[in-house]
Amino acid sequence: MIGASLTVVVPCFNEAEIIREVHRSLVESLATVCESLEFVYVDDGSVDATLDLLRDFCRADSRVKVVSLSRNFGQEAAQIAGLAAASGDAVVVMDADLQDTPEVVHDMLERWRNGADVVYAVRTRREGESMLKRGMAAAFYRVQRRLAPFDMPLNAGNFRLMDRRVVDTVLAMPDRLPFLRGMTPWAGFRHEPTYFRRRPALKARKSKYNLRLSAKVATDAFLSFHATPARFALLTGVLLLALAVLALPLGDAAARMLGGGSAGWKIVLVAFLGVSGVQLLAIGLLGEQLGRVQQEAVGRPLYVVKERLGFDASTVAGADSKGDGP
Repeated sequence: MIGASLTVVVPCFNEAEIIREVHRSLVESLATVCESLEFVYVDDGSVDATLDLLRDFCRADSRVKVVSLSRNFGQEAAQIAGLAAASGDAVVVMDADLQDTPEVVHDMLERWRNGADVVYAVRTRREGESMLKRGMAAAFYRVQRRLAPFDMPLNAGNFRLMDRRVVDTVLAMPDRLPFLRGMTPWAGFRHEPTYFRRRPALKARKSKYNLRLSAKVATDAFLSFHATPARFALLTGVLLLALAVLALPLGDAAARMLGGGSAGWKIVLVAFLGVSGVQLLAIGLLGEQLGRVQQEAVGRPLYVVKERLGFDASTVAGADSKGDGP
């Protein structure tokens, strides 16, 4: 492991205001962690000056590599593009806002050198986030962990170190709607946690994870690794059938106890509305899952590369297993 190499993958989208500070912090924090160090920045279709600044980093530092995507394909796709371009024996994925503390990488590397294949960062605190966001995140992780057919760690985002074997396994997966937090535990190998206190994002940066995007990530995660929608429809149908059988006698019994008229029609109405709502929900969930099956079957590339900077010809030729581009 003495001569091991490390790649740090950083997806970027409209980070012009903070990317200089991010790069400076990464270089200062990780300068001595490995004999060979590489930074792979993935520009995910930024419309500000992010790509120009990344070009400057690349010209000034031979350790910097840049992958520019033809449009915004989303964080998960950008992460996979970065993994495909990474050459290190170990690869760290982290966000471009310094909420993922670079100093944590030192402990990740120590655990990797001691035999861990994946070291994932668990957030002990989530500073700078609203109570609503923290509550939604906690619920998401607990539901995912309960439903997933493998061990899904709580409060662990995409910030993680992966051994080269794990990276190659993830890149070999044919997923066109990737979810890295599910793909790495699904692959197996030896996982270990490291704990850190997540800092607030840099002041110049507003969180890009609004409610709509968070809901999309949760939906993709939910539908990518479970047969839950079909099971949900089946179990709910059985439950509602049982309730329907009991509705009328229970309603009549309640009416007699209260001394009023028959409440059977009210129970029937409530049951009808409940059944209709659940049916529409189940159909919607199944439709979402079928839509994802259709996307997988079509087989479009996960991302399209517009430009690569800092790579030699042999690296560029074999860089992408899921993407497409010059």
